[in-house]
Amino acid sequence: MAVIIPDSARVTIVNEFFQGAVFLELFRNDVYPGLDDVFSDYQSLGVPFQTLGFGDWTIPSPGAQGEIRATATPKVFSTSSNYLVGIPIYGYYVYESAFTGGINLLWAERVDAGPFIIPAPTTTITVILNLLFQ
Repeated sequence: MAVIIPDSARVTIVNEFFQGAVFLELFRNDVYPGLDDVFSDYQSLGVPFQTLGFGDWTIPSPGAQGEIRATATPKVFSTSSNYLVGIPIYGYYVYESAFTGGINLLWAERVDAGPFIIPAPTTTITVILNLLFQ
């Protein structure tokens, strides 16, 4: 039997999901996200991660079919090094630090039109996350 979540509870559940801080990084290895992925499957671009906290998300009331689309404040990554010129960016991954000391991969997304090749030492990359809960 499937879990049934009343419409009145969906926003509360999504809000609870986003209570803790999670981290966003860009990945540079040519992988396709999959169901069995773990944090170590992704190679960081090497620029500082971005934090995603509860206040970064806009979470409206459920739509007509009970779906919720959570949208995060745009996150900006900046490069400032010659060694990154020509490096491909294949996508991003989101993870959290676990209480056990490990790192839990939450999700990853590959850029549809990618990879994006870093063209210059000072490059800005903006990531906007939209999650649909159905």
